[in-house]
Amino acid sequence: MSEWFSTWNQPAAIAMVVGIKIAINAYLTLMVSRAVGERALHTVVIGGATVLSAVLAIPLLGKSGHLMSSLGNTVSNIELLLQLSILVVAGYVVYSRPSSRRIGTALALLGAVLLFLYFIPIYGEAFVAP
Repeated sequence: MSEWFSTWNQPAAIAMVVGIKIAINAYLTLMVSRAVGERALHTVVIGGATVLSAVLAIPLLGKSGHLMSSLGNTVSNIELLLQLSILVVAGYVVYSRPSSRRIGTALALLGAVLLFLYFIPIYGEAFVAP
């Protein structure tokens, strides 16, 4: 997967961070689904945001990201809003529905917040700074 990110100085690191982000989002989606049910609005929102976030993050930071340079800043802002919606929905469900999985989900949520903050300068370097 790192060859997709070959335009970066450390493509393997970017690929790893994107993979971790997608995995944490998928875990949060699974935990929300288990907490509120598969057909609940929360599950639909977080599931859709997870898929769209992954679909946008890979091409934004990959080789085709520079082809999107005219739209890259806008698309990266959309991806960050999707990520923020994942955090809000998962945080609400963790807060409102106590369960035995609450600690693991809260830790995953903390990891997602840290990755959210990490991606702000990454997108800035990719689309604002060049």
